[in-house]
Amino acid sequence: MKKGSVFTGMEIPLFLPKLIIITLTVIVVILGLSIFYFKELDLSDVEGGALSRRFFYSEDCMAYSDGERVYPGIIDLQKFNQERLKRCYENYEEGYGFNFILKNSQETNIREIKATNIPIELCDVESKNFGCFREKQYILYYENGKINGGTVLSTVILYGN
Repeated sequence: MKKGSVFTGMEIPLFLPKLIIITLTVIVVILGLSIFYFKELDLSDVEGGALSRRFFYSEDCMAYSDGERVYPGIIDLQKFNQERLKRCYENYEEGYGFNFILKNSQETNIREIKATNIPIELCDVESKNFGCFREKQYILYYENGKINGGTVLSTVILYGN
């Protein structure tokens, strides 16, 4: 018997645990990647959230401006109307619906504006034809020279998602 064959025979039991650990690691990595690869992603919350933020932070939408600067997050009550909403989302007319309800700090409705012909209540029904994004945000609004606190209930309907 050769001297090298005994040495090789002794190394195999030492290498076996390392081989098992490497094999298990590769299997776990492949299974982990396949879960993400085959998972169906629902981006309606991300898209709805981005469209909703436009309402609060863009001067073209509802953000208060004193002529020199825009105050993102503060809603100008004079801008909170149907015409301004349509102008704000004129590039998103097809495939989207919007509903915003402004409430004061006592939770009393001040105004509601919407640009959709689908009843908002349908967002409570699970559907594959459209997705809904709903969010309640605490905001400030400018009215008659005063800044007041309140909330806005935002609903963005995404058709075909």
